[in-house]
Amino acid sequence: MTHALRFFDDYGSGWLWGGDALAFQTFDVGPLDDLLQTRLACFSPETLSEAAALSDLNAATLNMADPLSPLPLTAAFCQDFNSRADALLARMRAELGKDSA
Repeated sequence: MTHALRFFDDYGSGWLWGGDALAFQTFDVGPLDDLLQTRLACFSPETLSEAAALSDLNAATLNMADPLSPLPLTAAFCQDFNSRADALLARMRAELGKDSA
């Protein structure tokens, strides 16, 4: 039984989300990072630390006083963040197992 997962960060909520009916039926809705870690202990401390650091960076970009305002992001910030997010996805896939690609 294979579950489809989606990878994105919703301002500190988590990176892995259900991506198909089977995932929703099995895990319900919402972020799955903590649930998967509790059930499977699949992520290394380094992966969890990087996921938290990137979530913090992402959350820091939101202007809570004016959430619709443009994000004050430089090209360098975006390039670094996207590169780290790509690496995080690769690590999570590897740590979840061979069927997670």
